[in-house]
Amino acid sequence: MKKGIFILVLSSLLWIGACGKGADINPDAEGPTNRETPNQPAVTETVSGIVETIVGTDVTVDVTEGVVTGRVVFHMANVDGDAFKNLKEGDTIEVVFNGVVTDSIPPQATASDFSKK
Repeated sequence: MKKGIFILVLSSLLWIGACGKGADINPDAEGPTNRETPNQPAVTETVSGIVETIVGTDVTVDVTEGVVTGRVVFHMANVDGDAFKNLKEGDTIEVVFNGVVTDSIPPQATASDFSKK
């Protein structure tokens, strides 16, 4: 008996949920909406700091100016290779990235460019 009532309640809830108004889509929209392009940062950020360590293409920077401060690991696989070869510990640099930083210790971000100061 309890099993029968449970099935009846469950199927009723599914039926009620299926009768909703549906997706909120505007067919006359010119371009994609925020819902259609989630997690797409529209800005870039620049931070400044001193290079602490370099391991492969990962550079740990003690960031002193910018949207985030403290020790941050920047993944620099996508930056200019020649400029990266001349980078050394102790250099003061500016790093350009998309503003997304992980919630880890230390925080991590992917650099799109950098320059020595």
